[in-house]
Amino acid sequence: MKHAVEIGVFFTIAVLIMGVAWWLSHAESFILSPQLAPSVQPPLGKPVQGLPDVPPDTQQVFPSDAANITDFTDCVAAGYPVAESFPRQCRTANGRLFVEDVTVDDAPPNSRARDGCVITGCSGQLCADEELVSTCEYKEEYACYRNALCVRKDDGACGWVETMEIVECLADARGGTR
Repeated sequence: MKHAVEIGVFFTIAVLIMGVAWWLSHAESFILSPQLAPSVQPPLGKPVQGLPDVPPDTQQVFPSDAANITDFTDCVAAGYPVAESFPRQCRTANGRLFVEDVTVDDAPPNSRARDGCVITGCSGQLCADEELVSTCEYKEEYACYRNALCVRKDDGACGWVETMEIVECLADARGGTR
């Protein structure tokens, strides 16, 4: 076991050294040359200077209303660039950063489950009081529960509402007779 650990440590160090060596040999491509990056933030309402091969009349002009920008939506509407990250980000010419407010709504409650019961199981074949784990197999009879209601029964336990449609479907799926 000690020998395996030593080999693992040696291998990790070797990979790290090779990665650093590769990065150093390619570092110039990761660093902007002075001709490509303006040295100072442009004043508001002025074109960005120093961009190669871009005619002056087509250079980006930053909006001059940066003081009125208070959130991500204002920043985008003013025409500032948006980083396609998650959440998206918009930065003004004077460096103010606004992040998109993203809210994720909870999934809507399952309209087929009521009274505190949940439809659960790997194939959605169980009706129970809480989430349960089941084997992940599929049986033809599980399709019968697709439109069934999962409710609390008179005895307090959760269960499927057994309509004629479900009873017939289960009988057909199980190869039985009605």
